[in-house]
Amino acid sequence: MSLPRIWMSCHFPGTFMHINALADTQCYEVFASHHSARTPYLQEENFLTHPDVIRFQEPFFQDDEDYVNWCLSYCQEYQITLFIPGRARERMVARRQAFNAIGTEVMVAASARTLKILNNKIKFLEAIQDLDVPIAPWRSFTNRESFNRAWRALGSGKTMSLCVKPAVGIYGSGFWRVTRQKSYLHNFGRLMIDVASFRQRLGFKVRKPWLLMAYCEGVERSIDCIAYKGKLIAALIRRKEKYGQVVEENTTLIRYVKTLLAHFKLSGMINIQFKDCGGKPCILEINARASGGSIMAYQAGFNILPLAVEAWLNHGKTTAHSIKTGFSIARTHYYYSLPLIQEAERAFDESSG
Repeated sequence: MSLPRIWMSCHFPGTFMHINALADTQCYEVFASHHSARTPYLQEENFLTHPDVIRFQEPFFQDDEDYVNWCLSYCQEYQITLFIPGRARERMVARRQAFNAIGTEVMVAASARTLKILNNKIKFLEAIQDLDVPIAPWRSFTNRESFNRAWRALGSGKTMSLCVKPAVGIYGSGFWRVTRQKSYLHNFGRLMIDVASFRQRLGFKVRKPWLLMAYCEGVERSIDCIAYKGKLIAALIRRKEKYGQVVEENTTLIRYVKTLLAHFKLSGMINIQFKDCGGKPCILEINARASGGSIMAYQAGFNILPLAVEAWLNHGKTTAHSIKTGFSIARTHYYYSLPLIQEAERAFDESSG
């Protein structure tokens, strides 16, 4: 009997360790692809490239719908059991029935409608405002006038530190801490900006929605989750410290996680971010995918992708597993050369932009 075929397409460069972990189980035929030949997990000369992974370069499609159609044809030709797309996930899940009709399941965390909510910070915060999950004070704005209203509503920077961020974006793009007076740090980077300068940059034209939010000054936690139809199967909490990250137990955060997963009916690999504000953890965002740092989970015995695949194919059932807590972990995915990872990340950003 042939093994189930799992295809991971167009993922981040650091997906290397997930792919290898899945191949290590020897329970699946693993396919890995990307349209950029410079992506690290396609590099033949890399000494940590798993020999059993079927790796190939995809043709590049400018149009996402053309790309979805090509993926559908590939799944049919190679009899893919489970397809885990990294690109055009909203369109992939919208075509789920077409994939199912040829015998392929599509691992995407949620419906296309829910993905749009999770990818927009304003819509996400509006969707959870009635849940028992702490949210830092926030307001939305689109121009200078609405920013001024939001600024006054949140105390004009007198009662709390404030920050701005676009409603849609990754890697913290567009994030600024906003100060009442000019800051030295403003001269050296984009970390801080005074409110007068931000107003000037904003102008009067209507822009895409932004958030003005209380700046969460405390500890940040990243929670790697596996879920099935809104039910939590396993989770690992990574508390971010200056010297690395600590795997911790936190029943309060797990309760919040269960509430969020159930509310959005999420499945597969999910990452949820919290940061302390005023001494309590407040929700930042939900990534409907594994985060870049999730590869650190393997150091704690959390085989995140193999467990997620097992749960998906077995309708939420998995073999016994345990997670070690109370120790520090650090990134290990820079095992390829620094120029290669920089080049690959640049290529990924260009192709995704």
